[in-house]
Amino acid sequence: MRCLTFKSDTGAFCQISLSDPKLPDAIQAQIGDFEGAWSEVEGLEFTESESDVESLEATPLFFEWQQLHWLYEPGEQDSWTGPLQFSVNGSIDSNVSPRSVNGRLRLVGTCNLGNAVGKTRFHIKDAAGKQIFGLGAEVFPQKLDYKDDFPAMVDEITEVVYSLAFDVFQKTYASTKTRTTYRQSLSEWLNLYRLLAATFERSIDVILRSPKYKLDTEQRIKSVDRVKKTNHAAIVRAIRNPARFCRGGGINIATNLAVSHLEEQHRKVSYDTPENRFVAWAIRDVIKKIEYIISELDQKPGVDKQSVAAETR
Repeated sequence: MRCLTFKSDTGAFCQISLSDPKLPDAIQAQIGDFEGAWSEVEGLEFTESESDVESLEATPLFFEWQQLHWLYEPGEQDSWTGPLQFSVNGSIDSNVSPRSVNGRLRLVGTCNLGNAVGKTRFHIKDAAGKQIFGLGAEVFPQKLDYKDDFPAMVDEITEVVYSLAFDVFQKTYASTKTRTTYRQSLSEWLNLYRLLAATFERSIDVILRSPKYKLDTEQRIKSVDRVKKTNHAAIVRAIRNPARFCRGGGINIATNLAVSHLEEQHRKVSYDTPENRFVAWAIRDVIKKIEYIISELDQKPGVDKQSVAAETR
């Protein structure tokens, strides 16, 4: 687990603990040759001497599905209006929330990056919308190089699917003659869609009734009186996080050392699977193509717009 520390002259302090991602050997081998991860820091300064890395740009630090443990404490000279709010890409994340520890207000919690890949921005603001701390970081995938491999993969899948479809229907009767090609005209695409529209819609209905799902595991921070089951790793993480220390009412884990909160493992159903993402991409691609055909027909003289609207409704 790596730790990043940020400070300011007013005494403000922010510490981010990054969980260790499970990377395939192929991706792990590429990290040593990596150069230039994107990052931006606002409000505080990165403290190299108190962090586990020398630079935010030297090597990939943030990965999809990674757990980020946040601890932020405002400086005594800072002026702000409570309560503090934590957001990721403009959306407030209630998992990181303000708490009073030993009479000092701190922003504490854990956020999960999910399947977000690319430039991601974290902000801490007060109730008036004033930004206190901002961090921009580049989130990397755990299974492929998203800058090069993903666009190429999407283009390749598109070409293969379209070409196979036209090959299957090249002997059917249609208003235009089908043929195997990697770049179809709008007429070819539209005639193929007319043949498959009913089957396409029925397939979507089947998927919606019984979608593919998976069980995700997440760590939730709870007060010790609500924790039903814990493990050694959760206790170790609690010891490393001073925001969970307390003088009374917690659980003693060492002499004169008690913690008020521990992590507990939970499972939840998630529909964010590769199969569902592919289906969503296919539906968006069909809608985009139909909207483009409609816009092209609207610009042609002599085309009855009402007939086009009735045909595509």
